[in-house]
Amino acid sequence: SSKLGYTFTINSVIRTELPSSIDFLDSSNANHNQYRCFNGFTNVIEIKPNDGLSFIADGTFKAFANCKALTEIDVSMMNFNYAKTTYSLFEYCEKLVTVTLPEQAGVDSEGDAINYETDYMFNGCKVLATINNIYGFMSGTNRMNQKMFNTCNALENIKIWDGVTSVGAEAFRGTKISS
Repeated sequence: SSKLGYTFTINSVIRTELPSSIDFLDSSNANHNQYRCFNGFTNVIEIKPNDGLSFIADGTFKAFANCKALTEIDVSMMNFNYAKTTYSLFEYCEKLVTVTLPEQAGVDSEGDAINYETDYMFNGCKVLATINNIYGFMSGTNRMNQKMFNTCNALENIKIWDGVTSVGAEAFRGTKISS
């Protein structure tokens, strides 16, 4: 199996399709200031993950953050079973309009739905209007952490999934969502 590491700094890429030979994305590193997978691909408008592509451990940390030109991404066929966090997953994807998540949450080693850390997951996605499958994908998560949807100015509604017991500071600040 092949692994795609965490240090990409290429800004000339416009579209990328990951070949089926890549099985895992790994954004994990002790130094959280490093670019993560596609973090910082400022000109990329399209990323096509292959079916069954998996994240390793906390590999989702800022995986697609700062893709300033990205307008739509479909990660519905990716495997989030190894992911422990969605921290800053799409943070500052300023032109991102639509995200399609997997229909179900990833599961841990005991088969339970993962309780993701969701801080800053969509923070700064100013034109994000549609998040497909968020209800099913987040079904094991009992909290909406801080700034999860902060400054998602175009976001008008979100169906909060069952089991949410807390909403973090500024989770919906700058959105069109009201209580």
